[in-house]
Order: sequence, then structure tokens, then C-alpha cells
Amino acid sequence: LHDLLAAAAELRRRGIPFELDLVGGVEPGSQSGEAVLTSLRSAIHQLGLDGVVALRGFLPAAGVRSALAAAHLFVAPYVETASGDKDGIPTALLEAMSTGLAVVAARSGSIPEVVTDGHDGRLVAAGSPPELAAAIAGLLLSAADRARLGEAAARTVRARFDIAVCEPALAQRLRALVDAARRAALT
Repeated sequence: LHDLLAAAAELRRRGIPFELDLVGGVEPGSQSGEAVLTSLRSAIHQLGLDGVVALRGFLPAAGVRSALAAAHLFVAPYVETASGDKDGIPTALLEAMSTGLAVVAARSGSIPEVVTDGHDGRLVAAGSPPELAAAIAGLLLSAADRARLGEAAARTVRARFDIAVCEPALAQRLRALVDAARRAALT
């Protein structure tokens, strides 16, 4: 999120109007989570983003749907941590794409397996606030590009990740594994 805040500061320097809602929170009582939250609040203040960036915290499902419906763009600035921890295919990314939002995402984890740059979203180098800012700016300034990418994003999710597509494929794979195990047990 610090990369996203740095990108937001760059957008502000360029005079591009925006509001950034960060949805999600930390586990109550988590010392490390509270430290991250304190760090984010400090960065928001130091970068002069007070009043432009809102930390919304955890939202119920209806609140998330409302936030996505009000958004013009979804940004997924995920990175791989020093310990190697990374998101695979973030559910939040799929949810945003399914609503028809244009997305800007970092090339991290399995995100490039979902988002094709220029087709159904924009991909940027993980850990590159300047590249993130440029991609966000391009989409904030072009309603046509946002609409085109958002429509393609929704089609991608329906075609590849909808339960009607995934469940039969999973069931077929499970049947094949069970059948193979039965055959092996008989020999």
C-alpha cells in the first residue's frame, strides 16, 4: 500500500483529481497489523494526502459491493514480501473485475494469469510507484479506456472464474483422481 500512496502523491503533484478509498483492515489486537496501520496513517499525512485518502477499514459484503459500485477504478498494488509471501489470485481483484471495473494491478503472484495488460486491465511492475501512477493517471483521464477494460474484465471473470465454469471442471478432475486411485487399489 505504500507504493499506492507514493503513486497517489505523484497524481496529486500532477494535478490529477482523485479520491482513494483503502478498504480492508487489520485483525483486532494484531500488533504487527496495528503497526502497519500506524505506518499508513503517517505516510498519508507526510505525503500530504489527508482528505484525499480514506482508510475505510473492514466493510461488510454490502459495503464492499457499494464501494465497488461507486469506484471508477480498482488498484491492486500487490508485491512479494521479503519472505516470499505473495497473493496468488486475489479474490478482491476478481470481485472488482466481475463488476466491470477497470483494474490496475502489479505483476505479482498469479495476477498475470488473470489480467492481460491492455486487454482487460493494466499491469505494472511490482514495487514501481511511478509506473503505478502512470497507469492510474491514464485510466483516470480516459473514461473510454476504463469502460473498454472494465467490460473485458467482466467477460474474463465470467469465462474463466465463474462457479458455473469452475465447479464442473473441479468435479471432473476429482472424479479422475478417484477413478485413478480405485484402479491403483485394484492392481
